[in-house]
Amino acid sequence: MSSENPGQDYPYTKWEAKFIELAQQMNIQPDPESDQPFLLSVDGTSRQGTAVSGRVERGTLKPGDEIEILGLRSARKTACAAIENGATAIDEARAGDEVTVLLAEDDEAEKGQVLATPGTITAHTEFRAQIYLTKADEGGRRTPFFTNCHPQFHFHTTGFTGTATLPEGVKMAMPGEDVGVRVELSAPVAMEKGLRFLIHDGPDLVGVGVVAEIIA
Repeated sequence: MSSENPGQDYPYTKWEAKFIELAQQMNIQPDPESDQPFLLSVDGTSRQGTAVSGRVERGTLKPGDEIEILGLRSARKTACAAIENGATAIDEARAGDEVTVLLAEDDEAEKGQVLATPGTITAHTEFRAQIYLTKADEGGRRTPFFTNCHPQFHFHTTGFTGTATLPEGVKMAMPGEDVGVRVELSAPVAMEKGLRFLIHDGPDLVGVGVVAEIIA
């Protein structure tokens, strides 16, 4: 498998929606209701990183609310200075909204990070997961996956290089199989048990998975 830098983006394939649905069936995450803690995956930035755009995955956010920036490096707290929907300032962002969040005190964020209610999610580099390896006729690969391979794991809006280790005594897994793996990422990612992700080999979508256990 290829090894790329963290922050890699991938073109969508005709199988993308199908495998996202499959991952959803593997483990159902909570509905993005407004009474849950706020979470937004950073999809883009402007104004030198002080304006963060993305979709609110859950919860609500209002100007003045304290938020935490997590992923890629040490977590840090800031506050929401303002919220915009297009060019219009709004008083509240709710789950499902596509918004731009202006950060207070000239703080900065970047794609691959998340904004969240402080203390509600943490960033990690090691976890166990259950994954499904896609077959060639599903847009995947024909050859087996060997332990200690280095695919890209796509969380939230960004891909991260990682090392996937198969269970002890298992040297390889074939496309079409479900298998448990231990993963070590190249950079911390905000995650929790039940978080779904995609697995890429270069531009190809070769698997889907769900976080089963946080290790470190």
